[in-house]
Amino acid sequence: MKTGKRRTFYWDANVFIAWLKGETCWPPSVIAGMNDVAREVTENRAILFTSTLTSTEILQGTLTSAQRTKLAELLQRSNVNQIAADSRITDRASAIREYYNTRGNKIKTPDAIHLATAILYKADEMQTMDGLAAKSNKKTELLALSGNVAGHNLLIVNPYPLHSPPQIAVTVTGPLFPEAITIQALAPNEQTDGSAKTQEGSHERKTDSAHPPSVRGSNEGRAHGEAAGEIALRTQAAKNRKKEG
Repeated sequence: MKTGKRRTFYWDANVFIAWLKGETCWPPSVIAGMNDVAREVTENRAILFTSTLTSTEILQGTLTSAQRTKLAELLQRSNVNQIAADSRITDRASAIREYYNTRGNKIKTPDAIHLATAILYKADEMQTMDGLAAKSNKKTELLALSGNVAGHNLLIVNPYPLHSPPQIAVTVTGPLFPEAITIQALAPNEQTDGSAKTQEGSHERKTDSAHPPSVRGSNEGRAHGEAAGEIALRTQAAKNRKKEG
């Protein structure tokens, strides 16, 4: 479900419930994160999807009229999708359950379906509250599975303010959101070298043929980059003189 530059979020049912009911039992950063994603989706800057199972897990009778309207308005958006559990999903969910069951850890069927859906439809990240409670320490709680779900790569995180991503949500090329670059989001060895570049600047450097990337801390690499730049400038100047002649 990759769609251009818009990020794709998968919401577990418990995130939908917490957002709809305005639950205040969660840390402020988690509440802010849910609202951030909802705003990104409402403004059509992100894709949100979940399993049709979520509608079953949300007990409509426990929602107020305003909350039911809030849910209906969100689900009717073209960039919000509910994915039916077809045979591909159920087969993958079964394989996930079997993987953990044979290792002495049981995965609930609804959790396996959520995981399978997020994996098969290539979510950039799955957001859940499962494992966020203070006393949570089970190996099969969803947050504990982040990065390797039965051999499949899937980033699983609790909701977080999008401008302050947790370290786990920072990739080798930078934060998930370009505008989220902060000192706190940088790796420890980049916080103290005094030469950290913005993600935007880094991309500009990589695409500039006159400045090939150098090895961090390598004088030889920097010298090579500078020499290449000078050669490129001289070559362009020679071409200009030839045209003028």
